[in-house]
Amino acid sequence: MDALFQLAFYSLVLVGTIVLHKILIPMSQKLELVDVPGGRKAHDGKVPLVGGVAMFFGFCVSGVILTHGNEYFLLLLVALVIILTTGILDDLNELGVKTRFAAQTAATMVMMIFGGVSLQSMGNLVGVGEVTLGVLALPVTVFCVVGVINALNMADGVDGLAGGVSLVTFIGFYVLSLFGGDGLFKSGILLLYISVIAAFLYFNMRGPGQPKARVFMGDAGSMFLGFSIAWFSIDLSQGDHQVMRPVTALWVFAVPLFDTCRVMARRVKFGRSPFTAGRDHIHHILLDHGISISRAVFMIVGGHFTLVAFGVVGEIMGIPEYLMFPLFIFAFIAYSLVVNVLDSKRVKHSSSL
Repeated sequence: MDALFQLAFYSLVLVGTIVLHKILIPMSQKLELVDVPGGRKAHDGKVPLVGGVAMFFGFCVSGVILTHGNEYFLLLLVALVIILTTGILDDLNELGVKTRFAAQTAATMVMMIFGGVSLQSMGNLVGVGEVTLGVLALPVTVFCVVGVINALNMADGVDGLAGGVSLVTFIGFYVLSLFGGDGLFKSGILLLYISVIAAFLYFNMRGPGQPKARVFMGDAGSMFLGFSIAWFSIDLSQGDHQVMRPVTALWVFAVPLFDTCRVMARRVKFGRSPFTAGRDHIHHILLDHGISISRAVFMIVGGHFTLVAFGVVGEIMGIPEYLMFPLFIFAFIAYSLVVNVLDSKRVKHSSSL
């Protein structure tokens, strides 16, 4: 595609996905895809849960047109249909953890067996040579994909957060794809994600004239985007057409990984299941310190952007993996220490009320 045609095509994808949202929002009541306030959900009124469905269909239709039904893209869609269907069922009638994990594992098997996308190498993380997984490739790939899906799901707690984080991550993938000489095929698919996420954020992000979200992505949306991020984190970091090293994939999804690991470790420490719900995520902590939702999202997405940019620059400049990995661990430790301090002050403040 020449530059002008690309601009027109992706603008049409953006506008088309916005139109899909406008069609699905009034249908949400009939479809029973609405989020009802109550319990931990403090939003006002019923909010349509059609963002994920709109993003998927915008991505699906435009992707078939862009790739002319290429086998790679069709296999991606097969896996995504499994993920989206599971997410919709979860939005309609909350599924158990085992059911969700089984579906996510099934989609990962499609990705590995038919799509040929699997985690075979961890790269030269500690400076002693490439770490290959061998027979551990299958369980490690499943663990990583399921982990990424649920990390993004946990980030979907306030308006604009999961969408904003996903947008920054896909922009990071896109830049790496261009600099890595991947050509236009996968970078074109990545631009589709950027377009449909931007359309969703038009309805989900708070801003002037929109004091609250008009639509949520739901579990269908967070699982759709989480699986897609996992797919491209692995696909772009493995094999002969590698455009980034595995350690860079960590940086490009840094904040959701940091927050999920910290929260799960904290829950296990206090004898709770790591999969239970709670107000222990970074966005909850910031809100409980009196920071507005818009500012909290700006801070978290801004921090994520900084870490993604560092990872992308490190990849482009060729900073050794055995330096990038310890720096990533250091960043995680620093993040955990700061958030734990904020959390402890929040707890003390709450207990004194």
